[in-house]
Amino acid sequence: MAGPDRYRRQTVLPEIGAKGQRALGSSRVAIVGLGALGSVSSDLLVRAGVGRVRLVDRDVVELVNLQRQTLYSEADVETPKAEAAARRLQSVNAAVRVEAVPRDVHSGTVREILADIDAIIDGTDNLETRFLLNEAAMDRGIPLVYGGAIATYGMVFTIRSPETACFRCFNPNAPPPGSLPTCETAGIFNAVSAEVGAIQAGEAIRVLVGQAPSGDLLVIDGWRPEIQRIHLARRRDCAACGRGEREYLGARRSQVLASICGSDTISLDPIRSGAIDLDGLGRRLEALGSARRAGGVLLVDVGVDGSRCSRTDARSFEGSRTRRRRVQCTPNMWGSEMPHKGVLLLSGGFDSPVAGDLMARQGLGLVAAHFSLEPITDEAAAVKARTLCGILGIPSLYVVRVGTAFAEVAHAANRRFYFVLTKRLMVRLADALADRERADVLVTGENLGQVSSQTLASLRAIDAVARRPVLRPLIGFDKQEVVDRAREIGTYEVSKGPEICDLLGPSRPSTHARMDQILGEEAKLDLERLVAMCLDRVEAEKFMGHGPARSSSSELQGAS
Repeated sequence: MAGPDRYRRQTVLPEIGAKGQRALGSSRVAIVGLGALGSVSSDLLVRAGVGRVRLVDRDVVELVNLQRQTLYSEADVETPKAEAAARRLQSVNAAVRVEAVPRDVHSGTVREILADIDAIIDGTDNLETRFLLNEAAMDRGIPLVYGGAIATYGMVFTIRSPETACFRCFNPNAPPPGSLPTCETAGIFNAVSAEVGAIQAGEAIRVLVGQAPSGDLLVIDGWRPEIQRIHLARRRDCAACGRGEREYLGARRSQVLASICGSDTISLDPIRSGAIDLDGLGRRLEALGSARRAGGVLLVDVGVDGSRCSRTDARSFEGSRTRRRRVQCTPNMWGSEMPHKGVLLLSGGFDSPVAGDLMARQGLGLVAAHFSLEPITDEAAAVKARTLCGILGIPSLYVVRVGTAFAEVAHAANRRFYFVLTKRLMVRLADALADRERADVLVTGENLGQVSSQTLASLRAIDAVARRPVLRPLIGFDKQEVVDRAREIGTYEVSKGPEICDLLGPSRPSTHARMDQILGEEAKLDLERLVAMCLDRVEAEKFMGHGPARSSSSELQGAS
């Protein structure tokens, strides 16, 4: 029923008007992910009269979802979310064409799923899919409205490249699987997820009626409540919008099993496509347990602990949440080979030389980067780094003088976050040097919990800015183990003695910095200028030394 009065309290708004309402009526939007955010955003967009809404989700409704996922009722439990949402929304506004797509979104399906779409709403629960949607939106030239919520906080950012930064500009690299908090581990305040979903819907309506995106990241504190705006500039070195790489969109689909965020769900997504007889499949799987159809999903209870998997359509298996032992199935990061070359972030202490030695003995070629606090200090630490390179057999060292930049960070930003902010700056610098060296990875001597910048929260914040994987071979080492190892490899005498890396830091640094806090502090800094200043006239110094033994001469050649 789409009578002339249905939208009159919307068209009276000068920001929308009759022209804007016509634009909405002719628009096509895909909501990818129908959890807490997608429930609210899809409901509002259908009520606003968006002409065609495509609902995409691979999961089924669970009882635990009902605390925050407003589209569903108890009667929908164990029903595919896409199908339950479509039924509900079609009853809300029959004039809108609502499509249910109970499928997984990956490199093999994303182009088909987003065909003829004008805007994407992100309601997903994992970074890999967001990276994929970011690339797909750029290739199609359409906006992507990112949203995320965890605990009592949320974020919204409307992306339309090249007018704005893209998602990868402020999330250059995916953190290791399992390292981020989830609704299961950190909880979720239903009011903040509703607020994020509502803002996403508003942002989508704004761009669909012709408004330009602001380029601001909105950081929402749902408990107090308050909203902070942080303007995000495009990164010229961004892999996605700067260099045009399509790492996720162009990925060859090889992984067939994955865990769904924050639950015991497993998703099986075979490479081959084709018609599937769900009833016949159910009969074959009854040998493992009970099988039953729920709409377009096949639910199978298997195993002594009640785990189950479900089949959604001809192309994707998915799982529903169960109590089961943890299973993690991820592709080998390197395939069958170690990375070829790495940049070692080399201090004058015990840890980083030992970390470099361990990786070199695994066949990784190394160059080193030392971050000297000159001109605030003298070059004593840089001299130690040069000596260590000789002992370890590292052929090249970059001495990057960061004293002036670090002093600016200490002065301009909240000093509680000094160590995380300066570590993130060092990672940016090391990434730039890795670009010069064509290195695959960064290597650090960080050890979990040893100092304030090595808590899980701090390491997540540091990893988030890296454009390549960060390897930490000492992550679980005891300090005495590291010291003993330093004696064995001959670096102990050079490394012992006081370090001055905390010269500008606070006496009580933050140990649990949130990403919105870090991004807010970095907004006070001209990071591009600081990076350029630190790298100005920095050249590699060449060394010769006995170093650790390696397996073959080809590995030595690979490090050059």
